[in-house]
Amino acid sequence: MANFLPVNQLDFDGLRSNLRTYLQGQDRFKDYDFEGSNMSVLLDILAYNTYQNAFYLNMIGNEMFLDTATLRDSIVSHAKELNYLPRSYTSAVATIQVSINVTNNSIYTITLPQNYKFTSTSSNSTYTFSTSEPTIINRNSNNQFIKQLNIYEGFSLTENFIVNTSITDQRFVLSNAKVDTDSIEVFVSPSTISSNSVEYNFTSSIFGLNANSTVYFLQAAEDSKYEIVFGDGVVGKKVDNGNLITVNYRVATGNTVNGLSSFTPQSTVNSFTVSVQSTVSAASGGAENESLSSIKFNATRFFQTQDRVVTKDDYKALIIANFPEIKSISVYGGEEIPVAPQYGRVVISPVTQTGNPVTQTTADRVLNFVRERSPLSINPVIQDPEFLDLKIMTTVEYNVNQTVLTNSQIESLVSSAISTFNNDNLVDFNKTFRYSKLLTAINSSHPSVVSNQTDVLMIKSIVPLLNQNYSTTIYFGNKILRDDYTTSRPLTNEFSLYSSQITYNTRAAYFGEDGTGNLFVYELTGAGRNVLKSNAGTVDYENGIVNISNITMNDYVGDGITFYAVPGNQDIAALRNTVLRINSNLNEITVVAIKE
Repeated sequence: MANFLPVNQLDFDGLRSNLRTYLQGQDRFKDYDFEGSNMSVLLDILAYNTYQNAFYLNMIGNEMFLDTATLRDSIVSHAKELNYLPRSYTSAVATIQVSINVTNNSIYTITLPQNYKFTSTSSNSTYTFSTSEPTIINRNSNNQFIKQLNIYEGFSLTENFIVNTSITDQRFVLSNAKVDTDSIEVFVSPSTISSNSVEYNFTSSIFGLNANSTVYFLQAAEDSKYEIVFGDGVVGKKVDNGNLITVNYRVATGNTVNGLSSFTPQSTVNSFTVSVQSTVSAASGGAENESLSSIKFNATRFFQTQDRVVTKDDYKALIIANFPEIKSISVYGGEEIPVAPQYGRVVISPVTQTGNPVTQTTADRVLNFVRERSPLSINPVIQDPEFLDLKIMTTVEYNVNQTVLTNSQIESLVSSAISTFNNDNLVDFNKTFRYSKLLTAINSSHPSVVSNQTDVLMIKSIVPLLNQNYSTTIYFGNKILRDDYTTSRPLTNEFSLYSSQITYNTRAAYFGEDGTGNLFVYELTGAGRNVLKSNAGTVDYENGIVNISNITMNDYVGDGITFYAVPGNQDIAALRNTVLRINSNLNEITVVAIKE
């Protein structure tokens, strides 16, 4: 009976051992010393060759599937089959206000040319920003030439291709991998000596195309590059032999330029001096090309949407796939808006990678993007996320016999643990604050920590209109503790809902509630609390809604009026477009040393 080699061991040592056992079982090799130098070398070669082939075939098998592929070219190839275009590098965009000093009173219009350059410096590096299109600036009523415009980071490149039909499967691959695909412009001329060029527009769909449609398609190529693809004469116009293809695009740096806010013009316009009056919004939206894990995640979800937005998941998948500056997004129907539903609307609340609302420029781009893909009866709107801040008040006990750290050092570790808990578990949509997990995080901040006593407050801020009758509604989205004030609570303040200082009738005052749903305004005097207005609004404890009604305030302390609410439940949820976050600037940490 044949002595077969076992195939269940594919590591080098296992292969070598199986080969030696197999050969020792053959009659003709009974007298051989398989550990001798010559036979040992032959066994090493056989084992190495087998191991290398097994590894190679395993890698080939992995690269055949999107889930297991590790090489970028393989992942991109699989994504291409799903009609998914991986995100390119994206230029940061800033909004500035420029003025041009024109001394000639007969001039009424100045045109700032396309690709007019500005520079900005950060960390000894200089970055170039430019306009994406010609901008007309008219003289205003004050005889000034002032205009607000967007400028984009990156430098412009032009590549030319000559169509040669004698080349089988000729390709038009852009040479720079850092191209911002949103900036691509394609022009086709009959020949290299002709000036009659026709602009071809980008399309991602074949819907409505015919043989004369001057469009181009874009697909990912090898080495993180992108390829221009033209029609075949049936779907999209076909380019002819000898045609000159000119591609203009912008090369972006990525996210390192985000936050730049100082810009300097690089030249005059028609001999007139250009200056930057102000920066309306700093550079934002710059991003690297899409990561491999992101391509794997988004490609299948993009395929499910079929490039249209119908369900909530469609909006999320398409927007995140096409706007790298957006970290996460909340989408809900207008019928879910409390108090005053808005039927026929889809509310989109995006959050950037830094956890902030998107700029107006990005919001406009997102709206234009989804409107082209949403049903006619649906009106998408962008709404900034609602932030519900949490204030943590904790008293931490630690055993001095288990550490040499000081109180301040323990406090720093606890603060860091709370910050890490915030970053890992909150600052995103559809996240729930878990009270027990916070306690565990605090206790785990250092081995010497024995216990902690922790309370949490929900915080909302408003900026009211002053010196006029004012009403508004504040949504906490969670239960507010309804206290009958017959028993003491761990919080030092006497109310379940209270505010920062305001000025009412020229007096320093505060908002409070009476435990039955009535909101009032009071002042503190030497004799105690004095109510200045007993009917300042209502409190819906069950739904976490505070209505302020018909009150005239003269002033407030700080940037607005801050309302503090004791949660009715230890766990706090984030509904719809609410983002929970712990405000580290408000936290109160007390450290107590004990001996055990």
